[in-house]
Amino acid sequence: MRTPDRPPPIRLAFGALFWRLMGIFSLVFATLAAFFVYGWVAAGRRIPAFFLLMPMLSAIAFFLAAVITVAADLTVRTIVRPRLLRWQAPRAVEGQGPFHLDARERIEAESPARMALGRSWPAGRLVLTERRLLFLPNAWDLEPWQAARGRLRATRPVEHPRTFGGLVRGLPPRLEVVADDATSARFALPDADAWASIAPGPVPAAPTHERSFRRP
Repeated sequence: MRTPDRPPPIRLAFGALFWRLMGIFSLVFATLAAFFVYGWVAAGRRIPAFFLLMPMLSAIAFFLAAVITVAADLTVRTIVRPRLLRWQAPRAVEGQGPFHLDARERIEAESPARMALGRSWPAGRLVLTERRLLFLPNAWDLEPWQAARGRLRATRPVEHPRTFGGLVRGLPPRLEVVADDATSARFALPDADAWASIAPGPVPAAPTHERSFRRP
């Protein structure tokens, strides 16, 4: 199974944030200018005074929106993006208990991953063999999850939930797995698109022998 050629292009929706901020600052400054003109300028001069103030206030709004947008873009590039990529590719914990491969069963692919359990995403590894898809959690108090490849109905990438009002774009998709017994699971991992191409395999027969395999 291939690995991603390069990290996903997680980025800020620069223009969308800038124009939102520009609109907010312009509205605030226009309101403040209207209150100032109404309270301090003679009645016959209020409209000209308002239009004289607005270009300066618009320039200040432009400057503030630009500075905040650039700062937000740098934050996404230097903090949000690397932290998210590290989060979805957790390190495996060595020596966290064995699992068993059936006779003549071999591993085809594996990847660091997180599995959705309610609102939590425990870390572990996603392992694909000729017969099964398994998630092996790092935590000792969590049970491994598995589904026979012959019973998989769908493996598909799903969009990442909207973050910061949709202003952060290019978030990596999640992998959703649905089996024919109506069970489903969702995983965060480095390359959901590649794992979504898992082909169903034969329904595994009962094993006759087992060998121990220690989780990498």
